[in-house]
Amino acid sequence: MLITFKHRLPHSWEKTPVYRDAVLSENVTAKSDYSSPQGNYKAKMGRVSRIAGEVKTAMVCGIGRSHEEAILTREAFPKVLRMHLVDWYNPHIASLGDALKQTSLFNAEVEVTIHHADLRDLNTVPAGSVDFVYANGLFEFYTERPTDMKRILGGISTALAPGGTFYSFDYPAHAADIFYRFVANLGLEKLDERILRKR
Repeated sequence: MLITFKHRLPHSWEKTPVYRDAVLSENVTAKSDYSSPQGNYKAKMGRVSRIAGEVKTAMVCGIGRSHEEAILTREAFPKVLRMHLVDWYNPHIASLGDALKQTSLFNAEVEVTIHHADLRDLNTVPAGSVDFVYANGLFEFYTERPTDMKRILGGISTALAPGGTFYSFDYPAHAADIFYRFVANLGLEKLDERILRKR
């Protein structure tokens, strides 16, 4: 497995309000544990993979749990040859590569690029290069920042190739109307609940 670090944010990033809000959230600071909800996660990802079809290049957007989301994505799409992991939670960036090396799912043929980047600015991922994007526990940090949410969705839409699929595992129910209002104007169409396709 080839692992490349594409970008790193400056330490001043940790002083921004959106970073502090996320770090203070239990969703980020609590120890990740997939043993309980794993069946539910896998079942949903299985449904997504049937809708998305074959995927060669995937992008995983997370806040502090990218290695677990990457494993779920690789299990759902075993033919993935290239994966972009976009995460801006500093303490987890250094350990991402080691965490992936501990699983046999990521063999020598898989190329992984780790992007330590502001999720509102995804220009480190080439435009139109991704077949599938997975985000989990991401948009809850932006429900009170609709402009930032739109920027993230715009970056995801730009990264997706035509016909590519985007799956957002969760977002607060009260933000659904904002979420879908934005995606309709970004070249994304709803296929199923939380599953979108680039037109």
